[in-house]
Amino acid sequence: MAGDEHQHGRGDELHQPWVVTGLAVLLQHAWPAVWPQRAGARVAVTSLIVAFCLLEQLNLRDGSLPRRAELDRLAAVTPPPARCEAFLVDARDDQGYGVREFDAMWISLRVGLPTINGNSGWSPPGWQLADPDTDYDDAARRWIEQTHMTKHVCRYQRDTRAWSDFEPQAPAPSLIPPALQPTADAAPRSE
Repeated sequence: MAGDEHQHGRGDELHQPWVVTGLAVLLQHAWPAVWPQRAGARVAVTSLIVAFCLLEQLNLRDGSLPRRAELDRLAAVTPPPARCEAFLVDARDDQGYGVREFDAMWISLRVGLPTINGNSGWSPPGWQLADPDTDYDDAARRWIEQTHMTKHVCRYQRDTRAWSDFEPQAPAPSLIPPALQPTADAAPRSE
C-alpha cells in the first residue's frame, strides 16, 4: 500500500541467513574467474559483502509492542450488547495503517464475535475497508451487502469504548433542500 513501510514476513527471518550464505559460496566460486591470482582480495571482498548483507538485517529501531499497554487496552473492551452478532471497529485510524484491523482481530478474540475487519496478508475480492480512498462506512455496507450478511452488526468505538448499532443502509438523504430545512431558530416564539 502507498505510504506503508516495507514489512518483512516471518519467513524472511528464516531464509535471509541462507541467502547470505549462498551468496558467500557463490562469490567464492565466481571470484577466481575475475581475480585468478588474488585469493586474499577475493576473501576480503567476499567478507565485506557478507558483512554488509548481515548488517543490513539489523534493526536498531525498537519494534517491540508495549505489551502491558496493549493488554490493558484489550482488557478495557466492554462486552458488546446481546443483539450484536458481528462487529466492525470505528474508522478513525490515527495510530497508523492497520491498527484498526489488528485491534478488531484482538477484540474479536476477547468478546467472541466475528469481525468484518482483519488483516491476513490478502483481501478477498470486494473487501475495501482498508482502502484510504474509499469511505469506510460505505465500504462496510457494500461488504455486508455483497456477502449477504444477515447478522446484526455493531460498531466498537475505540476512543470511547462504546458499542453502537451499525446501520446496514446509509441514511436516506433528506428530500428537503438544506436551505429550507428547519433550524432551532425557526420555531414560533412566544413573547
